[in-house]
Amino acid sequence: WQRRNRSYVRKQLKATQDDRVARNKARGILKASSRAMRCYKCGKVSNLRADHIDKNPKHNTLSNLRWVCVTCDSNTKEKGTKDKPHNG
Repeated sequence: WQRRNRSYVRKQLKATQDDRVARNKARGILKASSRAMRCYKCGKVSNLRADHIDKNPKHNTLSNLRWVCVTCDSNTKEKGTKDKPHNG
C-alpha cells in the first residue's frame, strides 16, 4: 500500500510541477506580447494570472491565452467552466 501511495504522490507532485511550468511559460508569452495587462472580465490591472481559454495548460499559443485577475479567476472556478444551457 505504501509503495502505491508513494507512486501516486510522486505523480501528483510531477503534475503540479508541470502545471506550474506551463503557467509560468504562459505568463512569459503574454508579457512578451503587445496585449494589455488587464483582466479580460473586470479590467483590473493588478494580481493577474495567465488564463488558458481552452483550460489546457500545455496549449500555450497567444490566441489561447488571456489575463484574468485572481478574483475573477476564483469566481469562474467556483461556478464551473462547462457550457450550461441558459434560458432565453
